[in-house]
Amino acid sequence: MERYEGVRFETRVLDERAPEVPGGAELVRWCRTFCAQGFSPAGESAVGNLSLRMEEGFLVTPTHLPFLEMGVEDLVHVVGVDRAAGLVSVHGRHEPTSEVFMHHALYERRPDVQAVFHGHCDELLEAADRLGLPTTPPREVAYGTFELARLAADVAEEADLFLLAHHGFVALGATMDEAGARSLSLLDLLGDPPKPTRAH
Repeated sequence: MERYEGVRFETRVLDERAPEVPGGAELVRWCRTFCAQGFSPAGESAVGNLSLRMEEGFLVTPTHLPFLEMGVEDLVHVVGVDRAAGLVSVHGRHEPTSEVFMHHALYERRPDVQAVFHGHCDELLEAADRLGLPTTPPREVAYGTFELARLAADVAEEADLFLLAHHGFVALGATMDEAGARSLSLLDLLGDPPKPTRAH
């Protein structure tokens, strides 16, 4: 697992007040489920990120904040992404997930998708060949980059559940419950509950 080195963009905070938007409490509940199932460690560092499409932009988990410590007030409302300038405009008191470009790219490429759940599971990556899940090209690509975002969006054109090579998994859904159910279906594929994922 690659080491966390921070976000790769500049965050412009338009309003530091916590975003009051529908779906926040449910998104936080799914974060706790990810911890319980081993898709994100319960320790000092956040691994994985979850988001929900909004009328404007999307609601997403903040960077580097452990899911079990997260409340609705910690979520970030991304209202603008300028890839050329490397600028992300937000409402909220935290920086958004380092994978904000990937979430943005997936919502752009898949207008039917309302929720994007990204988690980590070492056992899943080790069993990738056996499981036969759609996967991005088998080369290591740095997290938080335009390249990873593009590769994920390419695979998402044909798949709602897929692996990011050497990195983790992504589940898409028309609802949070659908994205969550697809994530949990990985447990059945593995057969045994995954061990807690190592932090970045």
